Amino acid sequence: MKYFSLMRYFLLLIIVWFYGMDISDFSDDAPHGIHFIRQTDGLAFTLHYWKTNAPLFEPGTLNWANKGAKAACEFPIFYFLTAKSFSIWGVDFGFLRLMHGLISIMGLFALWGITGFFIRSKGFRLLVILSLFTVTVFNYYAFNFLPDTPAFSLVLLGYYFAMRYFFDDSKAHFFLSIAAFALASLLKITFLIHPLALIMAIAWTQRQKRIMHFLVWLLLILFPVFLWWFFVLKYNSIVGDIYFTTGPKGIWNMGVEHIYRVWEAVSKHWRNSYFPKYSWYGLGGMLIFLVAFWHKIQVVFRAWFLLLSLGGVCYALMFWQQLEHHDYYFLNVLPWFLLVFLMFFHVLENASITLRIRQVLIVLVCCFTLSSLVKAKDKMIWRMSERTEEENPAWLAAELRQINPLAFENIENEKLWVMGEKTKNGVFVQLQSQGITQPIQFNDAFAQVAAGNGISRILLLSNEENALLGLKELGWRVIAEDKMHQTMLLDHP
Repeated sequence: MKYFSLMRYFLLLIIVWFYGMDISDFSDDAPHGIHFIRQTDGLAFTLHYWKTNAPLFEPGTLNWANKGAKAACEFPIFYFLTAKSFSIWGVDFGFLRLMHGLISIMGLFALWGITGFFIRSKGFRLLVILSLFTVTVFNYYAFNFLPDTPAFSLVLLGYYFAMRYFFDDSKAHFFLSIAAFALASLLKITFLIHPLALIMAIAWTQRQKRIMHFLVWLLLILFPVFLWWFFVLKYNSIVGDIYFTTGPKGIWNMGVEHIYRVWEAVSKHWRNSYFPKYSWYGLGGMLIFLVAFWHKIQVVFRAWFLLLSLGGVCYALMFWQQLEHHDYYFLNVLPWFLLVFLMFFHVLENASITLRIRQVLIVLVCCFTLSSLVKAKDKMIWRMSERTEEENPAWLAAELRQINPLAFENIENEKLWVMGEKTKNGVFVQLQSQGITQPIQFNDAFAQVAAGNGISRILLLSNEENALLGLKELGWRVIAEDKMHQTMLLDHP
């Protein structure tokens, strides 16, 4: 009962977060909003497994630009499991959202457990959880189709189990930490910086233990990760995929103007999605506070913080180009910020600070946390209502299908050529179909051989008179048309 008395506040906080941030309103929606392309790529992997009944190690999408539409990126275990759920209960994109969301909640439970190693006060522990809820990037991607938040949450689980092992020497926690860290890194290899930083910190501060012990710990995490990414590189080379990022996009390959443009995007455009303005002020004050009381922090936590800082810098430099357009890359460095909160409250509880100063600091933290929660709520409302340019083709395809449902009968089993689509899988996920996508320009050479290559439908998403004329000359006919949006579906009798 004593343990429950602590947990009930945390459980209430989870419920308030889920409904207060309006996550419940979109937790079973189809993909929409910012990073629509990446969302539909994840669902394309799932639909590929479902449509082809492929084994786990034959991943692919819905775009036949590659051989057999095959491609590999993150470890597809959750896509594969979602596809199996489709086979039992029917296609429902909410399954993948729910799976990722449950892993996110497990990560929150892990963070609650981690706070107990640093902080005694349950009020301070709850403030750390609330601080995470001020991060729009976390709120938005917690119940989403991207693998980054599950990877982040699995890292928190890895931290928790590793710390349990460090304190109670339990073999079960040792292997659970390996499993959590390895799966996080299989989803996103860049998350390896976390087990590396923590294990190296423990190894440095526990040098009385045999070095072989820590090498085994690391190797058990690294081996499956490197094995999977060796498979990814080989697999994509065989099927001809160049779409998915499987290598660094470092700052060293960029000009000064491009480097500055990325910095502008991170510091101005994305900054409020990471933390609202007052949280940044609070974090700055916390860092100054920690420097002043650095000697009050346990050696292992100091080493962990410094190594994680180094890992975060290396990560940013290696993927600097990606930071301009991908706010979810911040999730990989979010544990560093959480560590700042944890160490701040740890010092606040244990350092020799007058009661008046302690009270003032607590009030300030509460004020900027509550203010930041309001800002995060506003940001979530904006994100959930936004319709991006990338999702317009999928929306137009859905509109055309609604107007002409008979023309789209059995479309799931057809192979489409979609013209006017810049994404790889957006329209295909919307229609649960597959085929080839091309931008606005009409490809006359491809049109000549389209029917012979298995293309049975053409979806034209813009009023291209030359394209339409050329297609009609090749025997294609219009079977559905939305004159308002200038979209049409053609077949080849």
